[in-house]
Amino acid sequence: MSVFTSSTMTRLIMPLIFLNSMPVFSAQDPSVVDFPAAVRMAMVHNPELAASGEQVQTARAQQRAASSGLLPRLDLNVEASRTNAPLGVFAGKLSQQRVAATDFSPALLNAPDDFDNVRTAVKLSWPVWQGGALRAGKRQAASALEAASYSHDMRQQKLTLDVLTAYTGVHEAKAQLRASQEALQAAQQHAGISRAQRDQGMAVDSDVMAAEVHRLNAAVQLHRAENAAADALDQLRVLLNMDLEQPLTLGAIPQIPALPDDLRTLQQRTLESHPDLLALEASLKARQAGIRVKQAAFYPSVQLMAQQEWNDTRLALENDNTLVAGVIHLNLFAGGADKAAVDGARAQVNRLQYQLEAARRAYRAEVARAWRGRTEARSRAEAQIEAERQAAEALRITELRYKAGLERTVDLLQAQARLDAARAQRIHTDFERILAEARLRIAAGLLLLEDIL
Repeated sequence: MSVFTSSTMTRLIMPLIFLNSMPVFSAQDPSVVDFPAAVRMAMVHNPELAASGEQVQTARAQQRAASSGLLPRLDLNVEASRTNAPLGVFAGKLSQQRVAATDFSPALLNAPDDFDNVRTAVKLSWPVWQGGALRAGKRQAASALEAASYSHDMRQQKLTLDVLTAYTGVHEAKAQLRASQEALQAAQQHAGISRAQRDQGMAVDSDVMAAEVHRLNAAVQLHRAENAAADALDQLRVLLNMDLEQPLTLGAIPQIPALPDDLRTLQQRTLESHPDLLALEASLKARQAGIRVKQAAFYPSVQLMAQQEWNDTRLALENDNTLVAGVIHLNLFAGGADKAAVDGARAQVNRLQYQLEAARRAYRAEVARAWRGRTEARSRAEAQIEAERQAAEALRITELRYKAGLERTVDLLQAQARLDAARAQRIHTDFERILAEARLRIAAGLLLLEDIL
């Protein structure tokens, strides 16, 4: 019986391996963290993922418990008692093989003295057949473990996306910060040019004022970019369970290879291998096995039992008795409770079948939406590269014309503002393209750490 695919097992075991190999960072030393290390750190410290892992362990323990029900059971029982009940005293003497002729005296039978007995028993029992409940319960537990494992797998993928979003968010914030620094430098240069031209009689005070306002706005934007970069770092530190004051240096920007499948092929692949859908299918199998567990109440059960016991006034292996028995049990009538249990189990199966069908339609639509989003993100990224190039060229020409007295200061400042905006938008679309690819992968259930470069 297969519960995991090999790839699923790898994704479940790897975080546990890295748990023991994670480096310890001090608050004084800078930490260089590449993207795979960041994901592993988040997986070690994320409470939701830890809870999901414990759910897998719970399901695994339940599977072992279900399998043990098919095996014989051996029990040891030691019971010490003192009684003066007539029946209990006489039965105890029989068990100790101490009944004598004087014990049949009516006076002794009706009012016996206190009697001590230590009963030591070893019992072997084996449920040979429980109406199919044991084997169906084993299948149910195996399917429940499979469902928990697939759900854990999807939780790992979602956490990977969270880390990717925060990680690229830091890179984007730093890129926007550099762009804001360049914009402030350009604004300062233009303010200097406008003052020089005013001194030469080629500009008026209003031109200088406009340039100064532009410089002040650029300084404000730089301050916002600095705050945004600090906020992005803090968000990543929180996700990685790092101290907010701990230095953090990131590795390279992660790159996600494009999925080669066309949309229809990718949708079909999603229906066949998405962890959420596989988890629902496994839960459905568990519920179907649950019907068979409930139906076992209508079938006879067979149990074999062997018992060896010893009875004495003290703890000792004396006066042994042996019992070997076979028990056949059939439930003839339980007031309709068994049928109601089966009906309820069937209703649960029907509910999961409807949920599975709805989930399949939803994931097909989600993959199509993410596919279109990726196409749009690629198109926007390419357009913004060209938009930035043309804005830079337009600024260069405007600067030449401005120095020749053919353009107004406001035209120069507007050209610079257009370049600043185009550069900021190009930076954003570059990172949005990466996230769009990640969103498509997670919609298809294929956002695996080993696939991210």
